[in-house]
Amino acid sequence: LLRPRKFHAYCIGIAKSGTVSAWGMFNSHYRSAHEKTRQMVVDLMIRRLNGKVTSKTVKKQLKHRDRELHLEMESSNLLAMFAPELSDLFPKARFLLTVRDPRSWLKSIINQHLNIDVSNRPADKLLRQLLFKPPGITYTSGEQELERMGLFPVDGYLKAWATHYQKALD
Repeated sequence: LLRPRKFHAYCIGIAKSGTVSAWGMFNSHYRSAHEKTRQMVVDLMIRRLNGKVTSKTVKKQLKHRDRELHLEMESSNLLAMFAPELSDLFPKARFLLTVRDPRSWLKSIINQHLNIDVSNRPADKLLRQLLFKPPGITYTSGEQELERMGLFPVDGYLKAWATHYQKALD
């Protein structure tokens, strides 16, 4: 807190859209981080998705987190869900939204889900379920192999992509 920020920004593109690259562009010259306090943010997301946290509580936790981190640029797809609160709390902050076309993103996120096992990380497993298989999304004919491999329906992935960007833009 002794060093004022030169600027204040968040990169809130969806996972696998270049958020790590965006962080890398800032990291050597500014106080920046990629998915800092990830577990805290994941827990807050789960509570939000389950309707168990108010916007007031979200703001309180984000403000406390910001005081601890005091970053100039934070890159985290997880924060898109809280863009309204971040915007209210920090009206001078800027938002960078990295975008990846849905076809190449789908291939990349499926590869990530195949290669990163979250079975021993209950919060991450639950978050994936909430994001990629929300109520009303079911496997269609021809998607049995996805289900067998522990992946989600294509509609679930694409709905998550669209929802992420819609929330960020709103």
